[in-house]
Amino acid sequence: MSNATRTVIVTGGSQGIGAGAAKAFLDRGYNVIATSRNITKSEDLASSPKLAVVDGDIGDAATAARAVRTAINTFGSIDALVNNAGIFLLKPFTEYTADDLGRLLSTNLEGFIHIAQLAIRQMLVQKSGGSIVNITAALVDNPIAGVNASIPMMTKGGIQAITRSLAIEMSLLAGESVGQTKRLMSAATIIDEMMSEAEAVIKRRLGSMVARRAGAGSYGASLPQSWAR
Repeated sequence: MSNATRTVIVTGGSQGIGAGAAKAFLDRGYNVIATSRNITKSEDLASSPKLAVVDGDIGDAATAARAVRTAINTFGSIDALVNNAGIFLLKPFTEYTADDLGRLLSTNLEGFIHIAQLAIRQMLVQKSGGSIVNITAALVDNPIAGVNASIPMMTKGGIQAITRSLAIEMSLLAGESVGQTKRLMSAATIIDEMMSEAEAVIKRRLGSMVARRAGAGSYGASLPQSWAR
């Protein structure tokens, strides 16, 4: 996708993968709308005439509407969406509560629906194409013993399913002239602050496995360099 006058919405843009994506687009000359609950307080994104930020919970339809309205009013188009916003809770399956489920569904699934529907409608009006990138988790297809994330992965699995379905639906609806695409990215090796608890569990599990196989010793050197801290 050419970056000439292109505008990208990045959800969950205040830290980690989202902030990194927003910076990468800005560095390449794109206009960026970044959203998060308190993104105006984020220290990860420097002020830029090509950056507009929108505070709010993406699980609230009003936040998505503000983000889309800001994109159109400020930059005139929506050409890509990076659906990154998500929450992650580690608990045994039997301990998840209805409140936990509600929070996960609101951010991980409802938030996607709110922002994607509005973004796609605008892309269809523009008739100039568009891309949607959905951030999911490698744990959906590759669960790890000791990382108790069955309910969060149920929501991330839903994102994988809708990505495939929408790719077909939008290609049939939009036709060759619009050419919308959907992309799926599994966050396999990128660890940010939200994943620190899972990282600790994985380290312990991998560490014990390496120690048993090697006989003893530190496991840091046997892990990916980004984890050997």
